Amino acid sequence: MLRQNLIGVHLAIIVVLALTRAAARRWRALAVSLASIAAGAAAVFLLVAVYFAAQGALAALWDQAFHYNAVYAGNVGISDRLMALAVGLYTLAPSGAAIAAIAGWLIALLLLLRNRERLGPGRPLVLVALAGLPLEMGLSALSGFPFPHYFTALLPTCAVLAGFVAYSLASGEGRERAVGRALVVVALVAAMILPLWQGVTMVTTPSSEAAQDRAVVEYVTRATGEDDTVLIWGAVSKLNYMAHRRSPTRYHYQYPLYMPGYQTAPMVAQFLAEIEANRPALIIDTASPAGWLPPLDPSIRAGWAPGHFYTPLPEMEMVYAYIGANYRVIGAVGWMQWPVYAPVGREVSAP
Repeated sequence: MLRQNLIGVHLAIIVVLALTRAAARRWRALAVSLASIAAGAAAVFLLVAVYFAAQGALAALWDQAFHYNAVYAGNVGISDRLMALAVGLYTLAPSGAAIAAIAGWLIALLLLLRNRERLGPGRPLVLVALAGLPLEMGLSALSGFPFPHYFTALLPTCAVLAGFVAYSLASGEGRERAVGRALVVVALVAAMILPLWQGVTMVTTPSSEAAQDRAVVEYVTRATGEDDTVLIWGAVSKLNYMAHRRSPTRYHYQYPLYMPGYQTAPMVAQFLAEIEANRPALIIDTASPAGWLPPLDPSIRAGWAPGHFYTPLPEMEMVYAYIGANYRVIGAVGWMQWPVYAPVGREVSAP
Protein backbone atom coordinates (compact mmCIF):
# COMPACT_ATOMS: atom_id res chain seq x y z
CA MET A 1 0.00 0.00 0.00
CA LEU A 2 2.96 2.32 0.58
CA ARG A 3 4.72 1.29 -2.65
CA GLN A 4 2.17 0.19 -5.23
CA ASN A 5 4.85 -0.74 -7.77
CA LEU A 6 5.91 -3.68 -5.56
CA ILE A 7 2.96 -5.66 -6.89
CA GLY A 8 4.97 -7.28 -9.72
CA VAL A 9 5.16 -10.82 -8.31
CA HIS A 10 1.45 -10.78 -7.50
CA LEU A 11 0.59 -9.60 -11.01
CA ALA A 12 2.85 -12.30 -12.50
CA ILE A 13 1.01 -15.00 -10.53
CA ILE A 14 -2.32 -13.66 -11.81
CA VAL A 15 -1.02 -13.58 -15.40
CA VAL A 16 0.24 -17.18 -15.23
CA LEU A 17 -2.98 -18.43 -13.66
CA ALA A 18 -5.06 -16.62 -16.26
CA LEU A 19 -3.06 -17.86 -19.26
CA THR A 20 -2.55 -21.48 -18.18
CA ARG A 21 -6.12 -22.07 -17.00
CA ALA A 22 -7.65 -20.22 -19.93
CA ALA A 23 -5.53 -22.31 -22.32
CA ALA A 24 -6.84 -25.48 -20.63
CA ARG A 25 -10.38 -24.03 -20.61
CA ARG A 26 -10.54 -24.44 -16.84
CA TRP A 27 -12.77 -21.44 -16.41
CA ARG A 28 -14.21 -22.44 -13.05
CA ALA A 29 -10.75 -23.02 -11.55
CA LEU A 30 -9.61 -19.65 -12.91
CA ALA A 31 -12.63 -17.87 -11.41
CA VAL A 32 -12.04 -19.52 -8.02
CA SER A 33 -8.34 -18.60 -8.05
CA LEU A 34 -8.95 -14.97 -8.97
CA ALA A 35 -11.75 -14.69 -6.40
CA SER A 36 -9.44 -16.11 -3.72
CA ILE A 37 -6.71 -13.62 -4.60
CA ALA A 38 -9.20 -10.75 -4.57
CA ALA A 39 -10.60 -11.84 -1.20
CA GLY A 40 -7.14 -12.11 0.35
CA ALA A 41 -6.14 -8.66 -0.91
CA ALA A 42 -9.46 -7.12 0.14
CA ALA A 43 -9.08 -8.50 3.67
CA VAL A 44 -5.82 -6.59 4.14
CA PHE A 45 -7.06 -3.41 2.46
CA LEU A 46 -10.27 -3.38 4.48
CA LEU A 47 -8.44 -3.95 7.77
CA VAL A 48 -6.14 -1.00 7.10
CA ALA A 49 -8.99 1.17 5.76
CA VAL A 50 -11.16 0.53 8.83
CA TYR A 51 -8.31 1.46 11.18
CA PHE A 52 -7.48 4.69 9.36
CA ALA A 53 -11.16 5.58 9.02
CA ALA A 54 -11.57 5.14 12.79
CA GLN A 55 -8.66 7.57 13.28
CA GLY A 56 -10.20 10.08 10.86
CA ALA A 57 -7.22 9.67 8.54
CA LEU A 58 -8.55 7.60 5.63
CA ALA A 59 -8.54 10.57 3.23
CA ALA A 60 -4.97 11.42 4.29
CA LEU A 61 -3.90 7.80 3.71
CA TRP A 62 -5.34 7.86 0.21
CA ASP A 63 -3.81 11.25 -0.55
CA GLN A 64 -0.29 10.43 0.63
CA ALA A 65 0.04 6.73 -0.18
CA PHE A 66 -1.84 6.63 -3.47
CA HIS A 67 -2.40 10.12 -4.89
CA TYR A 68 1.15 11.29 -4.14
CA ASN A 69 2.69 8.12 -5.61
CA ALA A 70 0.58 8.45 -8.75
CA VAL A 71 1.73 12.05 -9.28
CA TYR A 72 5.33 11.09 -8.42
CA ALA A 73 5.34 8.43 -11.14
CA GLY A 74 3.29 10.44 -13.62
CA ASN A 75 5.56 13.46 -13.94
CA VAL A 76 8.23 11.68 -16.00
CA GLY A 77 8.54 10.55 -19.60
CA ILE A 78 9.48 7.26 -21.21
CA SER A 79 13.10 8.37 -21.67
CA ASP A 80 13.46 8.89 -17.90
CA ARG A 81 12.06 5.44 -17.24
CA LEU A 82 14.35 3.77 -19.77
CA MET A 83 17.36 5.54 -18.28
CA ALA A 84 16.31 4.50 -14.77
CA LEU A 85 15.94 0.89 -15.91
CA ALA A 86 19.39 0.90 -17.54
CA VAL A 87 20.97 2.27 -14.37
CA GLY A 88 19.07 -0.23 -12.23
CA LEU A 89 20.25 -3.21 -14.29
CA TYR A 90 23.79 -1.80 -14.26
CA THR A 91 23.57 -1.60 -10.45
CA LEU A 92 22.56 -5.27 -10.22
CA ALA A 93 25.06 -6.46 -12.85
CA PRO A 94 28.20 -6.70 -10.62
CA SER A 95 26.49 -9.28 -8.41
CA GLY A 96 25.58 -11.30 -11.52
CA ALA A 97 21.89 -11.02 -10.64
CA ALA A 98 20.81 -9.09 -13.72
CA ILE A 99 22.98 -11.10 -16.12
CA ALA A 100 21.86 -14.48 -14.74
CA ALA A 101 18.21 -13.35 -14.68
CA ILE A 102 18.22 -12.23 -18.31
CA ALA A 103 20.00 -15.44 -19.35
CA GLY A 104 17.48 -17.49 -17.37
CA TRP A 105 14.58 -15.55 -18.87
CA LEU A 106 15.79 -16.20 -22.43
CA ILE A 107 16.40 -19.91 -21.75
CA ALA A 108 12.98 -20.27 -20.11
CA LEU A 109 11.26 -18.49 -23.00
CA LEU A 110 13.04 -20.72 -25.54
CA LEU A 111 12.09 -23.90 -23.67
CA LEU A 112 8.51 -22.69 -23.22
CA LEU A 113 8.22 -22.35 -26.99
CA ARG A 114 10.13 -25.51 -27.98
CA ASN A 115 10.39 -28.05 -25.14
CA ARG A 116 8.26 -27.33 -22.05
CA GLU A 117 9.27 -30.60 -20.36
CA ARG A 118 12.78 -29.21 -19.83
CA LEU A 119 11.36 -26.46 -17.66
CA GLY A 120 11.49 -29.11 -14.95
CA PRO A 121 9.34 -29.81 -11.91
CA GLY A 122 9.45 -26.15 -10.88
CA ARG A 123 7.68 -25.07 -14.05
CA PRO A 124 4.94 -22.98 -12.33
CA LEU A 125 7.60 -21.01 -10.46
CA VAL A 126 9.65 -20.55 -13.64
CA LEU A 127 6.56 -19.32 -15.48
CA VAL A 128 5.88 -16.76 -12.74
CA ALA A 129 9.48 -15.54 -13.02
CA LEU A 130 9.17 -15.48 -16.81
CA ALA A 131 6.14 -13.19 -16.56
CA GLY A 132 7.53 -11.35 -13.54
CA LEU A 133 10.86 -10.09 -14.89
CA PRO A 134 9.47 -7.68 -17.53
CA LEU A 135 6.70 -6.62 -15.13
CA GLU A 136 9.20 -5.90 -12.35
CA MET A 137 11.50 -4.04 -14.75
CA GLY A 138 8.70 -1.75 -15.86
CA LEU A 139 7.36 -1.19 -12.34
CA SER A 140 10.79 -0.53 -10.81
CA ALA A 141 11.51 2.14 -13.40
CA LEU A 142 8.04 3.68 -13.20
CA SER A 143 9.13 6.80 -11.31
CA GLY A 144 12.01 7.57 -13.68
CA PHE A 145 14.44 7.77 -10.74
CA PRO A 146 17.44 5.39 -10.76
CA PHE A 147 17.71 4.96 -6.99
CA PRO A 148 19.37 1.57 -6.33
CA HIS A 149 16.87 0.49 -3.66
CA TYR A 150 14.01 0.82 -6.16
CA PHE A 151 15.44 -2.20 -8.00
CA THR A 152 15.58 -4.57 -5.03
CA ALA A 153 12.05 -5.54 -6.15
CA LEU A 154 13.74 -7.46 -8.98
CA LEU A 155 15.70 -9.73 -6.65
CA PRO A 156 13.09 -12.48 -6.01
CA THR A 157 12.49 -12.93 -9.74
CA CYS A 158 16.23 -12.74 -10.45
CA ALA A 159 16.87 -15.43 -7.82
CA VAL A 160 14.39 -17.84 -9.43
CA LEU A 161 15.78 -17.26 -12.92
CA ALA A 162 19.39 -17.57 -11.75
CA GLY A 163 18.48 -20.87 -10.11
CA PHE A 164 16.82 -21.96 -13.33
CA VAL A 165 20.03 -21.22 -15.27
CA ALA A 166 21.94 -23.46 -12.86
CA TYR A 167 19.28 -26.18 -13.17
CA SER A 168 19.34 -25.99 -16.97
CA LEU A 169 23.13 -26.23 -17.15
CA ALA A 170 23.39 -29.08 -14.64
CA SER A 171 20.52 -31.18 -16.01
CA GLY A 172 21.95 -31.69 -19.50
CA GLU A 173 23.60 -34.85 -20.76
CA GLY A 174 27.22 -35.94 -21.30
CA ARG A 175 29.70 -33.14 -21.89
CA GLU A 176 26.90 -30.55 -21.61
CA ARG A 177 26.19 -31.72 -18.06
CA ALA A 178 29.89 -31.73 -17.05
CA VAL A 179 30.50 -28.25 -18.43
CA GLY A 180 27.24 -27.01 -16.97
CA ARG A 181 28.06 -28.30 -13.49
CA ALA A 182 31.54 -26.74 -13.66
CA LEU A 183 30.02 -23.39 -14.60
CA VAL A 184 27.51 -23.68 -11.75
CA VAL A 185 30.34 -24.34 -9.26
CA VAL A 186 32.31 -21.34 -10.56
CA ALA A 187 29.21 -19.15 -10.34
CA LEU A 188 28.47 -20.28 -6.78
CA VAL A 189 32.05 -19.58 -5.65
CA ALA A 190 31.92 -16.13 -7.29
CA ALA A 191 28.52 -15.48 -5.70
CA MET A 192 30.04 -16.18 -2.26
CA ILE A 193 33.30 -14.27 -2.75
CA LEU A 194 31.90 -11.09 -4.32
CA PRO A 195 29.50 -10.18 -1.47
CA LEU A 196 32.29 -10.88 1.06
CA TRP A 197 34.65 -8.61 -0.86
CA GLN A 198 31.99 -5.91 -1.11
CA GLY A 199 31.35 -6.25 2.63
CA VAL A 200 35.06 -5.85 3.44
CA THR A 201 35.22 -2.80 1.17
CA MET A 202 32.20 -1.25 2.87
CA VAL A 203 33.68 -1.86 6.34
CA THR A 204 37.14 -0.52 5.50
CA THR A 205 35.92 2.47 3.44
CA PRO A 206 34.04 4.99 5.60
CA SER A 207 30.82 6.24 4.07
CA SER A 208 30.88 9.96 3.37
CA GLU A 209 27.10 10.10 3.83
CA ALA A 210 27.36 8.33 7.19
CA ALA A 211 30.09 10.74 8.30
CA GLN A 212 27.86 13.69 7.44
CA ASP A 213 24.92 12.13 9.28
CA ARG A 214 27.04 11.54 12.39
CA ALA A 215 28.29 15.12 12.38
CA VAL A 216 24.74 16.49 12.16
CA VAL A 217 23.35 14.17 14.84
CA GLU A 218 26.20 14.86 17.25
CA TYR A 219 25.79 18.61 16.82
CA VAL A 220 21.98 18.61 17.09
CA THR A 221 21.97 16.50 20.27
CA ARG A 222 24.61 18.78 21.79
CA ALA A 223 23.03 22.10 20.81
CA THR A 224 19.34 21.38 21.48
CA GLY A 225 17.16 19.90 24.20
CA GLU A 226 14.91 16.87 23.91
CA ASP A 227 11.81 19.07 23.78
CA ASP A 228 13.17 21.29 20.99
CA THR A 229 12.06 20.88 17.39
CA VAL A 230 14.54 20.84 14.52
CA LEU A 231 13.65 21.57 10.91
CA ILE A 232 15.72 19.67 8.36
CA TRP A 233 15.32 21.78 5.23
CA GLY A 234 15.05 19.38 2.31
CA ALA A 235 14.32 15.65 2.37
CA VAL A 236 16.80 14.14 4.85
CA SER A 237 14.15 13.48 7.48
CA LYS A 238 16.09 10.51 8.88
CA LEU A 239 18.16 13.04 10.83
CA ASN A 240 15.16 13.91 13.03
CA TYR A 241 14.80 10.25 13.88
CA MET A 242 18.52 9.66 14.45
CA ALA A 243 18.85 12.74 16.69
CA HIS A 244 15.56 12.06 18.57
CA ARG A 245 14.28 15.54 17.74
CA ARG A 246 10.77 16.17 16.45
CA SER A 247 10.10 18.13 13.31
CA PRO A 248 8.08 21.33 13.81
CA THR A 249 5.90 20.38 10.84
CA ARG A 250 4.29 17.36 9.23
CA TYR A 251 6.33 18.26 6.14
CA HIS A 252 9.62 16.98 7.52
CA TYR A 253 10.05 15.56 3.99
CA GLN A 254 9.43 18.53 1.72
CA TYR A 255 9.30 17.13 -1.81
CA PRO A 256 5.46 17.17 -1.79
CA LEU A 257 5.55 20.97 -1.41
CA TYR A 258 7.47 21.24 -4.69
CA MET A 259 5.76 18.59 -6.81
CA PRO A 260 3.63 19.92 -9.69
CA GLY A 261 0.22 18.32 -9.77
CA TYR A 262 0.27 17.66 -6.03
CA GLN A 263 1.43 20.85 -4.31
CA THR A 264 -1.19 23.45 -3.27
CA ALA A 265 -1.14 26.89 -1.67
CA PRO A 266 -2.97 25.62 1.47
CA MET A 267 -0.20 23.02 1.97
CA VAL A 268 2.43 25.76 1.91
CA ALA A 269 0.30 27.86 4.29
CA GLN A 270 0.10 24.93 6.71
CA PHE A 271 3.85 24.40 6.44
CA LEU A 272 4.50 28.04 7.39
CA ALA A 273 1.89 28.03 10.18
CA GLU A 274 3.44 24.96 11.78
CA ILE A 275 6.94 26.45 11.64
CA GLU A 276 5.64 29.64 13.28
CA ALA A 277 3.73 27.73 15.97
CA ASN A 278 6.48 25.21 16.75
CA ARG A 279 9.43 27.55 16.31
CA PRO A 280 12.39 25.24 15.57
CA ALA A 281 15.50 25.60 17.71
CA LEU A 282 17.61 24.90 14.61
CA ILE A 283 17.14 24.78 10.86
CA ILE A 284 19.71 22.75 8.93
CA ASP A 285 19.74 23.43 5.21
CA THR A 286 20.53 20.18 3.37
CA ALA A 287 19.62 21.60 -0.06
CA SER A 288 22.54 22.23 -2.41
CA PRO A 289 22.76 24.83 -5.21
CA ALA A 290 22.61 22.00 -7.78
CA GLY A 291 19.98 19.98 -5.90
CA TRP A 292 16.29 19.39 -6.48
CA LEU A 293 15.12 21.80 -3.76
CA PRO A 294 16.09 25.48 -3.40
CA PRO A 295 18.54 26.43 -0.59
CA LEU A 296 17.57 28.99 2.05
CA ASP A 297 20.37 31.42 1.27
CA PRO A 298 18.68 34.03 -0.99
CA SER A 299 21.84 34.78 -2.95
CA ILE A 300 22.30 31.08 -3.77
CA ARG A 301 18.60 30.51 -4.32
CA ALA A 302 18.56 33.26 -6.96
CA GLY A 303 20.73 31.07 -9.19
CA TRP A 304 18.93 27.85 -8.42
CA ALA A 305 17.02 26.17 -11.27
CA PRO A 306 14.32 23.52 -10.75
CA GLY A 307 15.80 20.05 -10.88
CA HIS A 308 13.94 17.19 -12.54
CA PHE A 309 10.34 18.35 -12.04
CA TYR A 310 10.37 19.94 -8.57
CA THR A 311 9.48 23.62 -8.52
CA PRO A 312 8.24 25.98 -5.76
CA LEU A 313 4.88 27.73 -5.72
CA PRO A 314 4.90 31.54 -5.40
CA GLU A 315 3.57 31.12 -1.83
CA MET A 316 6.90 29.62 -0.78
CA GLU A 317 8.31 33.14 -0.85
CA MET A 318 6.45 33.75 2.43
CA VAL A 319 8.29 30.82 4.00
CA TYR A 320 11.66 32.10 2.77
CA ALA A 321 10.79 35.59 4.06
CA TYR A 322 9.79 34.32 7.51
CA ILE A 323 12.98 32.31 7.94
CA GLY A 324 15.09 35.18 6.62
CA ALA A 325 13.54 37.59 9.12
CA ASN A 326 13.62 35.31 12.17
CA TYR A 327 16.73 33.15 11.73
CA ARG A 328 20.44 33.78 11.23
CA VAL A 329 23.29 31.57 10.02
CA ILE A 330 25.60 30.54 12.87
CA GLY A 331 27.88 28.16 11.00
CA ALA A 332 27.96 24.99 8.93
CA VAL A 333 28.03 21.33 9.95
CA GLY A 334 29.85 18.28 8.57
CA TRP A 335 32.17 17.89 5.63
CA MET A 336 29.28 18.89 3.33
CA GLN A 337 29.08 22.20 5.20
CA TRP A 338 25.32 22.33 5.54
CA PRO A 339 24.34 25.81 6.79
CA VAL A 340 22.89 25.95 10.30
CA TYR A 341 20.25 28.57 11.17
CA ALA A 342 19.32 29.59 14.73
CA PRO A 343 16.52 31.90 15.95
CA VAL A 344 17.40 35.57 16.17
CA GLY A 345 17.91 36.52 19.82
CA ARG A 346 18.53 32.97 21.05
CA GLU A 347 22.01 31.81 22.04
CA VAL A 348 22.83 28.53 20.35
CA SER A 349 26.29 26.97 20.24
CA ALA A 350 27.81 26.99 16.77
CA PRO A 351 28.81 23.76 14.99
